Amino acid sequence: METADIAALSTAVIAKLTTAQLSAMSTAQVANLTTKQLAVVTTAQMAKLTTDQLIGLSTAQAASLTTAQVAAIAAADMALMETADIAALSTAAVAKLSTAQIAALTTEQLSGLSTLQTSVLTSTQVAALTTDQLIGLSTKQATVLTTLQVAAIAAADMALMETADIAVLSTAVIAKLTTAQMAALTTDQLVGLSTKQATALTTLQVSAIASDDLAAMETADIAVLSTSVVAKLSTAQIAALTTDQSIGLTSKQLAVLTTAQIASLTTDQLMGLSTSQAAALTSTQVAAIDADDLAVMETADIAALSTSVIAALTTAQISALTTDQLMGLSTAQVAVLTTKQVAVMRRMT
Repeated sequence: METADIAALSTAVIAKLTTAQLSAMSTAQVANLTTKQLAVVTTAQMAKLTTDQLIGLSTAQAASLTTAQVAAIAAADMALMETADIAALSTAAVAKLSTAQIAALTTEQLSGLSTLQTSVLTSTQVAALTTDQLIGLSTKQATVLTTLQVAAIAAADMALMETADIAVLSTAVIAKLTTAQMAALTTDQLVGLSTKQATALTTLQVSAIASDDLAAMETADIAVLSTSVVAKLSTAQIAALTTDQSIGLTSKQLAVLTTAQIASLTTDQLMGLSTSQAAALTSTQVAAIDADDLAVMETADIAALSTSVIAALTTAQISALTTDQLMGLSTAQVAVLTTKQVAVMRRMT
C-alpha cells in the first residue's frame, strides 16, 4: 500500500493490525503514521517494531509515545534510536525506563536528555548508569541532579565525573555526599569546588579528605569552612595547610583551634600568621606553641598578643623571645609581666 494510504487508515484499523502486519510496514510508512494512529499502537505491536522502524520515527512521534509503549521497546533497540527522539520522550516515559533501557542508552543519548528529563530519573535508574554515561553528563544536567540521585552514584564513579560537573552540584547535594564519595573525589574535583559548595561541607565530609588534598583546595574555600568543621580538622590536616590557607583562616576559625591543633602548626604557618590572627589567640592556644616556634613569629605578631596571653607565657617562652620581640612589647604588655617573667628577662640582659 501507498504510504499515504497507510496514513489514512483509521485508528480502529491500526489498533487491530497484527504484529506481523505492523512490522512488515516500510520505515517510511511507520514514519508517516499520525500521532493519533501511533497512540493506539499496543505494547505488543510496539515490541515488534523493527530496529529500522524505531530509528525512523520522527521527533513528534517519539514525543507522543506513552509510558507503556516506550517500556515495550527492547533496550538494544532503544540504544539505536535517534538522540533527538530520546530527547523528545515525555518525562513520564523517561521516569519509567527500565534499568536495562537506561544502561543501554549511548552517552550521546544520555547527555542529550533535557534538564527536565534528567531531574525525573529515579535513584534506581541513576544507579544503573554506566561510568561512561556519568562521565558524559553535561554540566547543565549536573546542575539539576538531586540529593537522592547523587546518593545513588558509586564513589568510584563519582571520582571519574568531570570536574566541571562536580563544581555545579547544588549545595544541598554537596552537603549529603557520603564520606566514601567525599574521599573518592580527586584533587582536581576538590580544587574545583566553589566557595558556596565549601560552606556546605560537614565535619564528617572534611574529615574524609586526605591532608594533601585539603592543602590543594582553594584558600577561599578553606576560609569558609564552618567553625565546627575547623575544630575537628586532624592535626595532620592542620599541619598540611599551606601558609596561604593558614593565613586565610578567619579569627572565628582560629578561635576554635584546639591546643593539639595549635601545637601541630608548622614553623612556617606560625611565621605567616597575620597580626589580627595573633591578636585573636587565647592564652591556652599560645601555651601550646613551642618556645622555639614562638621565637620565630613576627615581632608585630608578638606585639599583637593580648595582655592576658602575655601574662600567661611560660618562663621558657619568655626566655626564647628575641631581643626584637621583647623590645616590641607594648607598654600595656610590659605592665602585665609577672615577677618570674621579668626575672627571666633580666637574666637575658
